[in-house]
Amino acid sequence: MRAFSKIAPVALLLISTSALSAELKFANYVAPTHPNVSRAFEPFAKAVEQGTAGEVKIKLYNGGELGAGPVKHYSRVVDGVAELAVSLSGYTATQFPLTLTAELPGVLTEKDGTETLLAHLDRVSKEYRRVKLVGMWSSADNVLFARSKPPASVRRLSSFWPWPGVS
Repeated sequence: MRAFSKIAPVALLLISTSALSAELKFANYVAPTHPNVSRAFEPFAKAVEQGTAGEVKIKLYNGGELGAGPVKHYSRVVDGVAELAVSLSGYTATQFPLTLTAELPGVLTEKDGTETLLAHLDRVSKEYRRVKLVGMWSSADNVLFARSKPPASVRRLSSFWPWPGVS
């Protein structure tokens, strides 16, 4: 998953709960020449096709072909425009407020941020009730510059996220 490390602090791969067709549309906002297309999205599509003996195929719609920008990709899955999409929780903050707490400084580490996030999905699962969450990854470390100590609101996160980076 190293190919995803610079996409966004918390990125999501979503699938519609009604995705039943033999060809699934995969919406993403990056250019067709972006490394994530060749290193992650195309291999994912190929693995699904091979894993289903060709019964399910995934067609990539790169560069916002199904609609520009990452902001509406979650809605494109919910509304049935695409069955799969890459979304960024930070661009849809009102839909993922709990997930966004993982983007605060000190909550995740770069070494094990994705593993920690996945181990605690139960804390944010209600935010994904309209879709199936296929994957999630983090590109921690997030940094907050302060003169002497972190703000109290960041320190209080330990009650929600019992992760090693929060003190």
